[in-house]
Amino acid sequence: MALTKAHNRMIAGAPVNVADFGAVGDGVTDDTIALQAAIATQRPIYFGENTYKITSPITQILTQDVFWEGNGSKIIYDPASHTEYAIRLTDTVGVNIVINNITIDGSKQCNKILEVLNNTSNTTSTNFVANELLIENCKRLNTFSGGTAVFLRGAFGDITFNGGSIRDCELPAGQGTSGSVGIAGLSITWYSDTSYARRVTLNGIFIEKVYSSDLAYGDDQDGFKYFAPDISGGVSGKVESNCVIMGGCRFVNCYGRSIKTQVRNTVVRDSSFERTEGLTSGVGNSEVNAQSGSIAITACTFAYSNSQIPEKVIGGSTMAGWKSSTAIRDCEVYLESGTTLNIFYVAFPSAVTTNPFTNCIVENCKVFGTVTKFIDFTTNSEKNHITVSDNWVDEIAVEATTSERNLIYVRTSGSSPYYAYVNARGNVYAGSNTAYLGRDSVAGTSMDASWSAYDNFGFVNNWNAQVNDASDPLSNHALATKITGEELSINKGYFGMQSQVIANGVTATFDFRQSNASFIILQTSGAQDQHAIFTAGSTTTSLVTGAGVALGNTTNPGTGAFNVWRSGTGEISVENDSGTSRTVSVWVFAPN
Repeated sequence: MALTKAHNRMIAGAPVNVADFGAVGDGVTDDTIALQAAIATQRPIYFGENTYKITSPITQILTQDVFWEGNGSKIIYDPASHTEYAIRLTDTVGVNIVINNITIDGSKQCNKILEVLNNTSNTTSTNFVANELLIENCKRLNTFSGGTAVFLRGAFGDITFNGGSIRDCELPAGQGTSGSVGIAGLSITWYSDTSYARRVTLNGIFIEKVYSSDLAYGDDQDGFKYFAPDISGGVSGKVESNCVIMGGCRFVNCYGRSIKTQVRNTVVRDSSFERTEGLTSGVGNSEVNAQSGSIAITACTFAYSNSQIPEKVIGGSTMAGWKSSTAIRDCEVYLESGTTLNIFYVAFPSAVTTNPFTNCIVENCKVFGTVTKFIDFTTNSEKNHITVSDNWVDEIAVEATTSERNLIYVRTSGSSPYYAYVNARGNVYAGSNTAYLGRDSVAGTSMDASWSAYDNFGFVNNWNAQVNDASDPLSNHALATKITGEELSINKGYFGMQSQVIANGVTATFDFRQSNASFIILQTSGAQDQHAIFTAGSTTTSLVTGAGVALGNTTNPGTGAFNVWRSGTGEISVENDSGTSRTVSVWVFAPN
């Protein structure tokens, strides 16, 4: 007996078309039974270009690889009442799942639109690939568990999303559990410490509008979440778990966070984040919040308008006893006029006695607009290091605790005398207000820091201010390069060079650190004998003076081609009487 075309397609392993099982695909007819039957064959499935309506959940326990080819097809979930999920695939043996070019519309009638589970161990892990998968219209009700458009749990080797989108995920008023259960676009989590996702890659996905319909509710609205378990056996840190978000991913109007991870490594690059609508407060959670492990954020843009901003742009945390690092490079933040961003980057390690950060780097980032804390370096252990270099900030707002404008704040959330190292170089402040480079010893904390800073522009450089003096609100400023210092005290040495072009007959001033006196070298561009080496405190004391320089104490000596004297607190004056304009350079060495 000859086989029909439909029978031939259903030979073991051969592709099938959902139409072979009676699917109509007009978007009106109930195709639930047909699609369930096609999926149950566990053969490659072709959906065509049609729209299918299903009215009850579809489930399948997998024993074979899955390949669904959509070719632009759409599945609309239209049940009589709200359910927990629309489609659930459960793997028990370790299979490969590939879904191509399908739209699944949950119609706001389920807590989870697509759910994939593997609750076995990583020895039989699932691999999942979605290419141009479009998921939309998810809604959470407390009647059922979960609340995420796409939910993957348990043992996965690789999870990859190429393109596609997840859109319109709603948490109604009164639903969810504050601080723990809410709504998400894409959630990937673990089942046990031997059943978890090892690697997740998002490449060019678009996640838009993950929100609460109660605009006064600010918690638990996350675009993407990826959690992994702790290492078992008493060893600190996360199991092998790596997240890469790249290729022009877009996160738009995630009212809480766009990205929330608790894994070993989080990498975000070449992606964009936007908020144009949101909570009545105008402030959501962190945009990118890596709550454990190392993070790298590169070449990302963040744009905020209509008075909608995150609490902070990037937040990084560590686990007790687990060393990690942060690298944030080449990112840009765009703020509308009148909007003030609270924090660009905050580090928040667990309370530990060992070193949680090997190093933090924030480099070549720009904030076009106003930010209160560009860096909030919170550290709860010894010898945490941060480098802040070549960044640009348009304007810095006044921080409430210090009543100052600072680019970098160093503080602790604990009570022990923890410590940090800060290296700041090449940063630019373009604002018109008085701003300082850094501040530690913030009131209410006991944190001190060792600072090295140079080539920073636009910040106050007050040599006579006392560093780490909590009684002086302007104590931390644009410091010159630190030569040496005792880590747990305020005894530090500083060096800085100042140069000015002084016209003939004009007097210019240079700063020095008067407390404990300074050692000063002066040289002009005129001749070798126009130099001086002296000390300065309340007066000046000459060590070596060339014939072209007259050195006075507290008054102008008036007898040299260049006249030098202490003219005020922490200030020397240089008068040019050489007959022509000259460049004068002053090197100041100061023991605090």
